[in-house]
Amino acid sequence: MRLGYAVSKIKSGNRIKTLTLSLIILLLLPVSGPAREMDDLRISYAVENQLLSEQAVPAHLINVQTNEGIVTISGSVDNLLAKARAEKVAETVKGVRSVINKIVVKDIDRSDDAIEQDANRALFEDPATEAYEIEVEIRGGKAILSGRVESLQEKLLAEVVVRGIRGVTDIENNIEIFYKAVRADEEIEADVRRRLESDVWVDDKLIQVEVNDGNVVLTGLVGSAAEYRAARRDAWVNGTESVNTDMLEIKWEITDDMQRHEKDIGLTDDEIGEAIETAFAYDPRVSLFDITVSVNGNVATLAGTVNNLKSRMAAEDDARNTVGVRRVRNHIRVRPEVIPGNQELETRVVDALARDPYVDIFDIDVAALNGKVALQGEVHTSFEKQHAEDVVQKVQGVVEIENMLEYQHVWTRKSDIEISQDVEDRLYWHPFINSKQIEIEVDSGVVTLEGKVDSWLEYSAAEEEAYEAGAKDVRNKLLISNLSMYELKEKLNETNRDFESDWR
Repeated sequence: MRLGYAVSKIKSGNRIKTLTLSLIILLLLPVSGPAREMDDLRISYAVENQLLSEQAVPAHLINVQTNEGIVTISGSVDNLLAKARAEKVAETVKGVRSVINKIVVKDIDRSDDAIEQDANRALFEDPATEAYEIEVEIRGGKAILSGRVESLQEKLLAEVVVRGIRGVTDIENNIEIFYKAVRADEEIEADVRRRLESDVWVDDKLIQVEVNDGNVVLTGLVGSAAEYRAARRDAWVNGTESVNTDMLEIKWEITDDMQRHEKDIGLTDDEIGEAIETAFAYDPRVSLFDITVSVNGNVATLAGTVNNLKSRMAAEDDARNTVGVRRVRNHIRVRPEVIPGNQELETRVVDALARDPYVDIFDIDVAALNGKVALQGEVHTSFEKQHAEDVVQKVQGVVEIENMLEYQHVWTRKSDIEISQDVEDRLYWHPFINSKQIEIEVDSGVVTLEGKVDSWLEYSAAEEEAYEAGAKDVRNKLLISNLSMYELKEKLNETNRDFESDWR
């Protein structure tokens, strides 16, 4: 029995709206206290369904078991990125308290020397990590990182870069963090609170913060394992020595019971702008650059100059994931210190794609002209197309990308009732979506979402889940805190056209 799902409607040929079969069954069944409990088997099925729709993960090779909300994933994958992605997917399922990742990354036919050379080269050529004092040693496919950085964010970014190297099967991160100055506990606590308050993934009103000699203790409630991870990440600010979350309880009922708070109520544009700047300060891809932030009516405009394309996109993501932001206009310009010659830039891009475990197998044609890179060829999925672009964004000298990679997309025909039920399922199991506030209407495979959500995150997630459920198209008419995104886009449409190409 499913409880608390979004209300669904199906439009038949004669345009008569009817309730879905699942809702009719629900209305016929008694509602009792135990029905609200999260059954381990249902959690396992939900995790499996999420993995099946995740193009970055070979779901057919992964096993899922759940015991009292603790999910164990096992099996094998051919790269470390897929292992990490599977864990994050499992964490985003409602009811999951933690994830034990026993997935094995299979060895490939590459020598440790070749992998080590690629890893060190990737760190040196990535604009965000080139200045780090980091060394990589490969032993039997396992990467051992050593060196010194100035923040946890820099330490983790180095790990992310190495994780994307073909042949790396595991990482031991021994990089040490050395802060430039000692900070008072009060300053650390204030920074942690600010990060929690501005993070759309976290309900800060349900979390308490204490700091003693740089050791941060978080207590209270979160709604999912994904929110738990986000809260821990936010607690690592300049001066943090350790983070204790033993008393931070995961309670999935928070969303369904309407205990979560609308975080952006009463926020001024200036407060939103300050929150974005805080996010920039803790993003090593962005913190080195002087980016101007202005907010007007919850619309954030970013301006300034960066030396690589990935930093431009990272700044946009940081702003979009900040509480109170409903739209981002990105006018940041990419101006590398030196734009390499066309042939040299093409070589850099080809090498970066060859190092990557997802797209190295494809025959991708690369052409460069004055910093603009064009990608042509065929890949298997939309994920691989986007991932190839993400890889190229990190290459020094790339100012713009024209992604012409093609993949075969075939819509799998499903009945409107099947689509409606699958959308209901996915919205219900998503820990950051309150499915009770969303109505679903399906007509010839086209899903219309109506209702109210509390953030851009929830708005975007609901649309994505509808597509993953098999929708041919999605008409997202959800309101963000009573503001229609349709209306907002209309008001900004003419202005955006004026600025569309300013950053180039």
